[in-house]
Amino acid sequence: MVNGDLQPDLKEVIKFGADADEVLFLFDETIANHLAELVKKALQLRAVSLTLKKGFTEAAAKEEIALSTWFYEQFEQTRKKFAPFLRVAS
Repeated sequence: MVNGDLQPDLKEVIKFGADADEVLFLFDETIANHLAELVKKALQLRAVSLTLKKGFTEAAAKEEIALSTWFYEQFEQTRKKFAPFLRVAS
């Protein structure tokens, strides 16, 4: 959804959002909320990236840094949130 150049593709974000909406059937509301937050932040990042393409602003640059940091931190957060569902019963 968020690629290396920090410019999320709108079609991919929308598809991820639609797919994530179905997650309540498999997981709990915590996971659904987490995935919804990923979509929201991806849309914010897209808007900031488009703003920066049109012209540099310090506020947009700071927001892009904050959002890219947030996405980086989500690897660990997502792993932690899904861990209870991925454990194999022995």
